[in-house]
Amino acid sequence: MIDLDLARVVPGTPPPRRSPRTAVRAVVLLLALCTLTGSVRVPPGLDLVFTLPPGSRGFQLSSSAVYVLAATGASGDESQIRRHSLTDGSATWTTVVPQTPEEITSAEAARVLILTSRMQEIPRYSFVDSDTGQVLWRLAESGTWITQVTGDGVLLTEHPAGGPVLRMADLRTGSTIWSRPVGESDLVSAGTGHVVVIGTDNRVTVIGVTDGSELATAALTSPAAGVDQIGDRLYVTSRAGGADSITALRLPELTELWRNERLPPGMISGCGPDVCVADDLGTALLDGTTGEQRWSVREWVPEYTLVQDPLPGPGALAVHVFAEVPRQGLLDPATGRLLTETGRLSVAGRLLVRTDTRIPGRTWIQAARPEGGLRTVASLTGVTAARCTATGEHLVCPTDGGELRVWRTPG
Repeated sequence: MIDLDLARVVPGTPPPRRSPRTAVRAVVLLLALCTLTGSVRVPPGLDLVFTLPPGSRGFQLSSSAVYVLAATGASGDESQIRRHSLTDGSATWTTVVPQTPEEITSAEAARVLILTSRMQEIPRYSFVDSDTGQVLWRLAESGTWITQVTGDGVLLTEHPAGGPVLRMADLRTGSTIWSRPVGESDLVSAGTGHVVVIGTDNRVTVIGVTDGSELATAALTSPAAGVDQIGDRLYVTSRAGGADSITALRLPELTELWRNERLPPGMISGCGPDVCVADDLGTALLDGTTGEQRWSVREWVPEYTLVQDPLPGPGALAVHVFAEVPRQGLLDPATGRLLTETGRLSVAGRLLVRTDTRIPGRTWIQAARPEGGLRTVASLTGVTAARCTATGEHLVCPTDGGELRVWRTPG
């Protein structure tokens, strides 16, 4: 999913692609520590539905299909995208687009696939009907990029001759739903329900995503250095004298909830109901209700996700250490105490995908129990665990040999 929720508006310069470290939502995982040893053999709990041969450059899983990208054309400047039914793997359509996308995004509500190419000087996008493969419209304009996809619309940042503009376009037609000029140096934060603009005059404006209407406006008491939307909260960071202050506001009315003026500079993320402030040296956790610091730790920083939701339930906080050999582990969110080191882990839909800390090449697939804790679904070998993804009843993983395997998961 495209999730560029903070960008200074700079003419002709698209925002950089975010790494998992710079996304704004932490993975909070529900884990039963007894399942983390990876020391027992379990019967497979996944049913293999089909396997696709090597050759894909990327893939996207939806509730009914997996969409696969492959390079084509003599010069490699075209790409083929195929839709494979999750029922039996049969290809229901194939389309060729004149670009080499780095990612596919599925906007299921609008039945649209977005193919994104950012490596060229001008970003290129193709909007494809996910049911038929028909290319609905394309976008390749200097200084124009996608800021947010929401519902049946796509929010674009554009730079026409008159100055930067935010434009909400219909996902299926590209036609304008609403547009609004913004300043060259404004901070723009796009969430699922609101767009927030902070001008150089330190005025905050909340705009409704659906119709572009102005919902609220307020003046900040100090210049903003950053802004983050997490749920129905807006967190505004101000910087002075080498220290940060964070103000929490409720959206959309901009009611101030709390302010913390005793923080070192850092990046904000949601850590369950609370707020994490992290830098390369460690993490501090603030109480989500009061803004007071509850604990801080050295080295460990939250493990972020771009496209997946955290597993449900009260959780342990997934964290990692920046090092030549990265480490991952779990912290107790109540105290900041390290519970265990886990090996590499990620969230795939409602499943946890974890590499074994003892057996090279072994990957564990686990699911949350309704009463709490985890159950082991299966163990796999020879898959690229970090690229596994799941939705509904299916799990897809690339293999070390380049195949794509699709399993049906237990209910």
